[in-house]
Amino acid sequence: MWVVLVYGVVINLQNFGIDQSYVQRYHAAKSPREAGRSVWTGALLYLPVSGVFLLIGTGLFAFYTARPELLPAGAAEKPDSVFPHFIVTQLPTGLTGLVIAAIFAAAQSTISSSMNCCATLVLCDLYRRYLRPGAGTRRRCGCCG
Repeated sequence: MWVVLVYGVVINLQNFGIDQSYVQRYHAAKSPREAGRSVWTGALLYLPVSGVFLLIGTGLFAFYTARPELLPAGAAEKPDSVFPHFIVTQLPTGLTGLVIAAIFAAAQSTISSSMNCCATLVLCDLYRRYLRPGAGTRRRCGCCG
């Protein structure tokens, strides 16, 4: 538990300081107070979200310890395959579809957020600064002032 907590603090400090999607949220806040609220909300949500992931891992460990015959051969060499195997073989069909849809939605959200951050960075830091400093609003959006 302590390792996860220390890791969470370190990785969140990294994310809150240099990750473009986090930094963009601070800059989009209406006031420093709202930016601070965003930081604290994200930091405090880390604990229950981490707890859910730890609970999933602990539950899988307990399930396959009690029923080792359900674990596929070679799973010890590929521990990342245990959760997908559980989803496909043990969950009811409807719940399997919901879990897979949630995974795709989370992946799409992450990709979309990263692409948006990269586009904003190119527009504000490169295009507007070096290529067309006097570009009118028809040539750029209003996101960078």
